[in-house]
Amino acid sequence: MLNTNYKSILKTFCFFFSISTFSVYSQNTTPAIAYPIPPIVIDGNLNDWASDLPRYQIKENLNAEHSLNDDFIPSFMIGYNLKQKCLYLGIEVIDNDHIIGSGESNGIPEDYTLLFIDKEHNLKGGGNVRFSAGEKFRDLYKNSKELDPFNHKVSCENVDLVVKRKNNITVYEWKIGLGNSIKVNKVIGLDLIIADADKNQKEEEYAFWTKDSGNKNRSSIELGDIILADKDVTLGWLKGKIENQDTSINQRQNRLRITSINDSNFWIKTDVDSLGYFETYLPVGKYSVKPLYKFTSNLYSSGFNQNSRKIIVEEPSIITATDTDITKITSLRFKTVAPLLELFEKQGILFNKKIDEQEIDKFVTTFQNYLNIPGISVALIKNGEVVYKKNNGVKNSVSAQPLTSNTLFEAASITKTVFAVMVLKLAEKDIIDLDKPLYKYFPFPNVENDERSKLLTARIILNHQSGMPNWVGGYPGRWKNGNEFKLKFKPGTDFSYSGEAINYLGRVVTHLTKKSLSQLFNEEIVNSFGLKNTFFTYNDSLNYKSSLGHYQDFPF
Repeated sequence: MLNTNYKSILKTFCFFFSISTFSVYSQNTTPAIAYPIPPIVIDGNLNDWASDLPRYQIKENLNAEHSLNDDFIPSFMIGYNLKQKCLYLGIEVIDNDHIIGSGESNGIPEDYTLLFIDKEHNLKGGGNVRFSAGEKFRDLYKNSKELDPFNHKVSCENVDLVVKRKNNITVYEWKIGLGNSIKVNKVIGLDLIIADADKNQKEEEYAFWTKDSGNKNRSSIELGDIILADKDVTLGWLKGKIENQDTSINQRQNRLRITSINDSNFWIKTDVDSLGYFETYLPVGKYSVKPLYKFTSNLYSSGFNQNSRKIIVEEPSIITATDTDITKITSLRFKTVAPLLELFEKQGILFNKKIDEQEIDKFVTTFQNYLNIPGISVALIKNGEVVYKKNNGVKNSVSAQPLTSNTLFEAASITKTVFAVMVLKLAEKDIIDLDKPLYKYFPFPNVENDERSKLLTARIILNHQSGMPNWVGGYPGRWKNGNEFKLKFKPGTDFSYSGEAINYLGRVVTHLTKKSLSQLFNEEIVNSFGLKNTFFTYNDSLNYKSSLGHYQDFPF
């Protein structure tokens, strides 16, 4: 737990302000500034772009073990045209090897770019659209109207793109129609991921414009900020340091939201490093400063210790950014609120007493309000009977559609428990032996180099004793690249939660039954237990009745 006597997370702020002068390559920080520019011919040639436009490096690397080298230098320029209601984006990638692919998910490395756009830049967060582009393919991914009532209007018809290679430079030149979202002094969300493949290289290298790379497709709050500035705007750097920083707060949560006093829709994010330093630039004016996130860690039960606390603003801070050299702030104070578990009886409210619906209502709504949960569906079963059920809130904090008794919630990793039941039912039918080495059923080539892998069985995997990492390469599906890995320990001798191992067992099961996991789920779970409104995999037809997950207040 945090020290209950601790009164402030952020105590003293000093901002050092000076007029910003852009070099050809601006510092790699958000926001980027888009200036009004005349119409540009989309031909894959950036020579007709104004020479004085700022250019931004794309240099954040997903793989910390490698650094981007002189053979892979991506950068971009950006501008907008108010009359055409469009955004212009010119990406230049210096790269000696250029691998052209089909864009298909076949595990073959290739060069391409991913462009993420959130034209609304809603304070509540929301969805975004993702364009994928290589020399021979174009693709668009977006949420349905039910999940994202704003960005779903963007389509490939709004986009002109030419990819052109000359010598050792690849250019991606974009014209993106965003309608009425193109306004002077507006902020939009945007981010870029550039994939680089080289000859004889098994995996692609990735460069990101901003950090938090793994979540850009899932949450607009992870995108960078683009200011559609007036041509005569005055900009300046804001630099500062947070004093008396609480070392228990996850560094990623130390992000600030700087919002214009005159326009609440004009806001940007800025990161705070592990030493408390931050820097950003923005137009002169009055701004408020608040923590971007409202909790001190990603999840309420981070580390399974219920140690996350809610952050509130104790003394709001107003910054007046002018054309002077220094602006000092000394009154910015935030504080944390104790976890709610400290406020309730340790034994809970259901034991040794008659069920009191009003008391349960109070318990549920208190937690919901504390945690800022947009929607919650609760059912309590005692002695085999449903003694309480209630639905509160909305399915999505952005669309604000009300939650009902038919609303679907994502089970996520709880699916592993259901999958375990499926495997046990197959074992009852002698389709799989829980203690037979799995390689005899269906091998996993990526781990065959580790002799201990021959000890892996269904029982060991279901007990999370496989020794595999949670996910090889950091996220699901990386095993398809064929990279070998070793176990962390001899199977069956220790505990280590692993989605990768469950995924492998799933492939074994589908191999043995010649059926998909969805089909097995319907046969062994839905039909056996008489479940309704329950699905193993997601599909677009479920959008209208599905809730959306939220992390730190934002749709995810």
